[in-house]
Amino acid sequence: GDRRGEGAGLGNLGTALLQLGQYTPAIEHLTQALAIFREVGDRRREGGCLGNLGSAYMSLGKYEGAVEHLTQALAISREVGDRQGECTRLGCLSYAHNSLGQYERAIEHASQALEISSEVGNRHREVQALTELGLAYASLGQYNNAIKHHSQALAISCEIGDRRGEGAGLGNLGTALL
Repeated sequence: GDRRGEGAGLGNLGTALLQLGQYTPAIEHLTQALAIFREVGDRRREGGCLGNLGSAYMSLGKYEGAVEHLTQALAISREVGDRQGECTRLGCLSYAHNSLGQYERAIEHASQALEISSEVGNRHREVQALTELGLAYASLGQYNNAIKHHSQALAISCEIGDRRGEGAGLGNLGTALL
């Protein structure tokens, strides 16, 4: 009869399935967990489930569903004062909007994510936000802005020793310079 524990178990299982790339069963488990967290009034875990659902939909290329869930998760992160969660949700929303060709929305979300990531000292999220900004600006044909943001992302990746980020940054910068 421990509904909160049941929700946590379903949520953890859904998260594990998400990490394994089993998106459809992940969505099923996360949706069940979400219903329980709403039932018991656990807003923080509700937001986590919504964020993970957004990630699952994004992985399936269902960006509208991702935006729907991530927007709800963002509202909850703001409501409960979860700045790291807010930053993560904004970064994911930026990616989804970039994927949908909604570049101005992507820039709006990535700019907010950049501000928060700098504020809370999350260097990896700074790189993500700068990268999303660079990609959106490049898609809009604003190559100087794209180069500026990709260069900043590359510099931070080098500073924190993120070799994968360095490679991605070099590739993005090279593409913007073409």
